[in-house]
Amino acid sequence: MTRKILPVVFIILVISAYFYYIYSIHRDPFYIHIHRDLSNNDKVIMGEEKDIYCITPSRYVFYISGKDYKILNKVRVNGGWNMAPVRDGKIYVAIRGNLSKAGKAVAVLQNGKIIKYIELKNPLPRIVKYNDYNGKAYVGHIFFMNKNFITVFNTENDTVERYLSYNGEIEDISFAKDNKMIISSWVPDKDKYKNKIDVIDLDNYSLIRSIPLNFKASSIEVIGDTIYLINGLSGDPFIYAVEWKKNDSTMIKKIKLSDNYPWRLYKNEIGGKTYLYVTHYNIDNMSGKSISLIDPDQNKVIKVIHNAYHPGDIAFNNNEIVVCDHVNERLLVLRDSKIVHEIKLGERPIFIVTAK
Repeated sequence: MTRKILPVVFIILVISAYFYYIYSIHRDPFYIHIHRDLSNNDKVIMGEEKDIYCITPSRYVFYISGKDYKILNKVRVNGGWNMAPVRDGKIYVAIRGNLSKAGKAVAVLQNGKIIKYIELKNPLPRIVKYNDYNGKAYVGHIFFMNKNFITVFNTENDTVERYLSYNGEIEDISFAKDNKMIISSWVPDKDKYKNKIDVIDLDNYSLIRSIPLNFKASSIEVIGDTIYLINGLSGDPFIYAVEWKKNDSTMIKKIKLSDNYPWRLYKNEIGGKTYLYVTHYNIDNMSGKSISLIDPDQNKVIKVIHNAYHPGDIAFNNNEIVVCDHVNERLLVLRDSKIVHEIKLGERPIFIVTAK
């Protein structure tokens, strides 16, 4: 009788061990798939946390763990301003300089430390953008003496690849999937300004088309064939959308937002789909505490994220949003409109990114 029972017990133990193994894997946070009510459009796929970099007006760059949000290190990048994550966990910081001395370099950070300075031919680098489609970085300089430049970087070996002349003050840069660079800019014209969007072919660096605007597009993002724009100088609650491939690309659509004073545009992927985020921040009185989530397929706001106090800049870490509080000396970590963590810096944050 005992001999007959033993094989049955063995089979039961093997099956139990198998199901326990499956259960253990799926309760691991790196494998969890959280399927929420899609009517709220906040389906989240958990992934590995990312290292966080934040720069302050004193030009200290804080290196913060994406797992527990502890400050791991801070280094000073003299003259540093805008940042962008590139490949291999590296961060490029444009050294714009200060009032007495123009900057002429880009600092490369990795694991919270400066590993290299890339010297530039042209001064006043201001905007850094990484092109996920070709793995290169692009730095827009400040328009000075009626001249401007875009510096192209090889991010594999952190060297300058080429310099491009550009006519205009660059407000923002984004990229389209078919190797196009989109630039929002303006040029002085007597006692007013000419605002425009330029579409550049990165295969031969030629201008495909220039789209005139009647406002300054301070922040842009591209999804598919649509360029999304924000007029950061206006308190009006709108995003503007233009399909640049169409013959009449000057036709601009308005998308109504949840709040006034749109400040910056961001892209983030949720459940394999790309969504737009808009921070609401009034630079005049430094107010604002919300973020609008937009479905680009519907061209409408599908969710409002609250408690994003004074969101001068944001970054995405797994299923959480890290907010630069431009008034207080802290970062706020939001999950589903709830503040789940506060990182006290002792300095006011101005820009934040997460490493790739």
